[in-house]
Amino acid sequence: MKRTLVVWAVLALVAIGGAGPAIAADPKPATKMTDDLAALHDDYVASIAARVPLDVMDSMLPVADDLVTIDATATDDPNVLAAHLHALGARDVAVGGWRVSARVPVGALPSLQTLTSLRFAWPAYSATNVGAVTSQGDVAMRADVARNRFGLDGTGNRRTPCALPSRHRASCIPRPACRAAP
Repeated sequence: MKRTLVVWAVLALVAIGGAGPAIAADPKPATKMTDDLAALHDDYVASIAARVPLDVMDSMLPVADDLVTIDATATDDPNVLAAHLHALGARDVAVGGWRVSARVPVGALPSLQTLTSLRFAWPAYSATNVGAVTSQGDVAMRADVARNRFGLDGTGNRRTPCALPSRHRASCIPRPACRAAP
């Protein structure tokens, strides 16, 4: 009996609209590009108004010559999206699967919102893994000790055993990776 009363109370609240504002409230409007692309355009407009060059030195955005490199997903046909990006003045447009990459003029970024062929666009950040090439395995195998003891630093090494030309592969150290190579 008590359970039935609770169910009816919840249904009454929903019917009155008590849950309506909580469900309908959307903290962020739907957009077709990331916030950093929108902020980049705002900075671009401000730089034009101030008659100064766009300063992106502190930014990780891929910007050069007032063009930003983006990756975008198409809603349907990526070739249609590529054509639309060309129409906006994009350069170096490339299609791969559903993804389209292009260098888009920063001034044309707001126009991305109107493209029906665009699902979403984001900056094409590049990832680099720069640093030491040694790992925990290097220490575990004591390769660092061997390098120091024998004064080895890798200079002069041009090929690994498996990278030898086919006429020299017979002398390759027999390992599964070498045997699998044609």
